[in-house]
Amino acid sequence: MTPARALGLLLAATMVVAGALATFGGLGGGGGEQTSAALWGPLLAGLGVALAISVVGSARRG
Repeated sequence: MTPARALGLLLAATMVVAGALATFGGLGGGGGEQTSAALWGPLLAGLGVALAISVVGSARRG
């Protein structure tokens, strides 16, 4: 695995974890910032998954 692919997977994992934490924190109730976190958390996690798929797919293609 090249350093660039490892960095891409590390960034993707960080995005997924941060998105999950933001979602769970935002779903705690209340309004304002919590609602905002509940909205952008899944988006961040989804982008992290997409990045991971892209990195793994490019590794398989060569």
